Amino acid sequence: MSQCVKAMLSRKAICCAASLSIFAVAALYFGAAPIFSLLLAPMSIAGKVLVPDTVDKLSQVGEGVITLAGMADVRSGGDGHWMESLFHAQDAAGLVGAAAEHGCRDMHVGTVGAGRSRGNHRHHNKNETIILWGAAGIVRVERPGGVISDFRVRPGDRVLVASPSGLGHAIKADRGGGDMMLIACADAAWDPSHPATDYQVWNDW
Repeated sequence: MSQCVKAMLSRKAICCAASLSIFAVAALYFGAAPIFSLLLAPMSIAGKVLVPDTVDKLSQVGEGVITLAGMADVRSGGDGHWMESLFHAQDAAGLVGAAAEHGCRDMHVGTVGAGRSRGNHRHHNKNETIILWGAAGIVRVERPGGVISDFRVRPGDRVLVASPSGLGHAIKADRGGGDMMLIACADAAWDPSHPATDYQVWNDW
């Protein structure tokens, strides 16, 4: 084994040992349970502004979640106001949701009550773009291949969820907080007699 390879392996071992030591000290100081719960908590979308999820590359061609800065549109006006071009933000992030060329054939406004959930369904005949704000909660999105990701939404976040046809989504507001506000735009009309939608996709939601 060359001296170069040995040196690289030695550095990796030192970094690994240091990481384990830091984790062990944190576990002794704070307790193991909080540390493990932190590692298993839904990933935060804080700071993800107009960019797709860089960890799961499937989000570039499928469903994903981004935060909206509110300053990309010149019509925001400043002075604490915010405004965003939803189709531009969605396209800039490389996500697939309601198609601008088809327009909002079904636009609806609503709330997700504290401790309650909405969605948990999968449309088969339309793409949908959802805007969320106003309270903390979790957004679940399905990716191609059935992979699911849960994203943590903070009270001050303004979030765009892009949901292509054939992939599910669900929204849950935290208990003890306020209501989450939502506006949804779908590029096909809703027909209650033929909804073309799978309901209660996930039993744990």
